[in-house]
Amino acid sequence: NAPAVEEKLGGMLSELQIMSKSMSSLKALQDADFTGTADQIKTMGNFYSKLNEAMASLADSAEDAKQYKEQMKSLNHNLGSLNSVYGNMLNAMNPNRQA
Repeated sequence: NAPAVEEKLGGMLSELQIMSKSMSSLKALQDADFTGTADQIKTMGNFYSKLNEAMASLADSAEDAKQYKEQMKSLNHNLGSLNSVYGNMLNAMNPNRQA
């Protein structure tokens, strides 16, 4: 009877060792999968960070373009006024000139 018990215990030990190896393999696969997922999450985080920076730069550029447009409008108005002043000065300096 004892040899039969030993044989069954040996078989169970063998099965437990096989199960242990299988569990170790599954754990290694799971770790690799989680590592890959973590890397992908980190990469996506970096991508979104760069995308946000690009959007902020674009918004700044749009604001700069708006300010440039306003400054050009002001410059155009000032040049028109300056041309009018110079035109009046030239007319005052040449009273004989016909308009």
